[in-house]
Amino acid sequence: MPYDPPNQASWKSDANTNGFASYKVANSVTSHEAWGLGVYAVFTNSGVTATRALEVPNTPNVKFHHLTTVNLNNGGISNVIDNTGGATPSGIATGTPRVTDFP
Repeated sequence: MPYDPPNQASWKSDANTNGFASYKVANSVTSHEAWGLGVYAVFTNSGVTATRALEVPNTPNVKFHHLTTVNLNNGGISNVIDNTGGATPSGIATGTPRVTDFP
């Protein structure tokens, strides 16, 4: 993720999604598996968040194991993967949500 999006309004992937996922699996992918992924945010401007760290299609053979997110500065990440995992709050490593298996 970029360190310096100037503000939330200029860093949106669509009208309902803040920012862009750091790891994106295309909607056309039908088989993918990953282990031990971590995404961190270091937003230098306050008030900037990402809706999710990882974005993947809802497909049975797209699987993830042992994921985490960390926020090292301002803003935060709302979910680890898609709409799962919970928020990584603002502040220096104040929370590290984890997802063991997805879906």
